[in-house]
Amino acid sequence: MIEERQPFLREVDVCVAALRDVLGESFPSPSQLVAAQNSLKSFNLPAGVVETDSFQLIGQRLENIFNRFVSETTVPTPLEHETIELAVDWLEQLATLYAEAIPEPRTLVSELIYTFDLVERSQGAVSLSALMTGVEDKPDLFIDDPEISVADCHAAERCDPFDDDPGFGLEFDLLQRTLNRPPAEGGVTADPFGDDPILSGEAVTEVAERVDPPYDVFADDPPLSEQPE
Repeated sequence: MIEERQPFLREVDVCVAALRDVLGESFPSPSQLVAAQNSLKSFNLPAGVVETDSFQLIGQRLENIFNRFVSETTVPTPLEHETIELAVDWLEQLATLYAEAIPEPRTLVSELIYTFDLVERSQGAVSLSALMTGVEDKPDLFIDDPEISVADCHAAERCDPFDDDPGFGLEFDLLQRTLNRPPAEGGVTADPFGDDPILSGEAVTEVAERVDPPYDVFADDPPLSEQPE
């Protein structure tokens, strides 16, 4: 199984060596960039055949970058340099996994592809230091304007519309209640039951005598002392 994978692993080694040659130079020569471009083209042909998709995904992104370097006669920026170096490390790790028939880490590889997307979108973007330098170099549009002074400005005087009104407060409220309260008429409050007749003790007795006592069911029984022994 490993012997069948050896031809492709040699392609990986050749491609990695060409990319390492470019990464070893701060300003790689055009011939180095072309050599890396050709190596990536040769690598991507068998990479599309093997069952591991990660080789083709990474190789195609690298080929697109080096095609731009060659066509525009540019060299990798520091950010592109780090991204290429990271991709080369991944190619070497994937080659080790491929030789041992270990499944590829698709999630981690997808993160690397996302990094390529971010680097591609950053092309032509102005760095933060350049933005700050541009802001500092711009003249102050208000430098010739006079300073604003409020020494001769006075706030408008306003009169109190309630200045003549009497003061309000707890004492004033109590005074108003005292003055406006009607005078008490005096006397004891009338008894609502004053006209009712008063029940005397005799009337109560008469009422009590008219009530018949309850019937005694044991009235005809002899006393207990007369019962025979």
